[in-house]
Amino acid sequence: MKKIALTYLFLFAGLMSINIASAVTAVTADAISGQGINASTTVASFGLAGIIDDYDTRQNLIIISGQRYKVSSKGNLSDDDLTVGKAIKYNIEQSSDGTIGRVTRIWIEE
Repeated sequence: MKKIALTYLFLFAGLMSINIASAVTAVTADAISGQGINASTTVASFGLAGIIDDYDTRQNLIIISGQRYKVSSKGNLSDDDLTVGKAIKYNIEQSSDGTIGRVTRIWIEE
């Protein structure tokens, strides 16, 4: 529990001083391993930059800089905006249980 509290404290302190161009990663514990339950964590990363390698509109799968993700929100972008080679910014959530990560927000900076 102390580890989670310290994580949030450092995250909050870090948010106070970051600029728009930098990325932030937050980790949350979904379970406590000390009680015989397997620990699972979720890592949320914000403001990442990457290049689209592939985008499958039927399955909502995208490959950004070699990493595969499920797209949960495209915001105001259309499928035509998400083309191979396009430079984008995005937020993701990734679980430690090995499931595919998901893009929670994606945008293009002009």
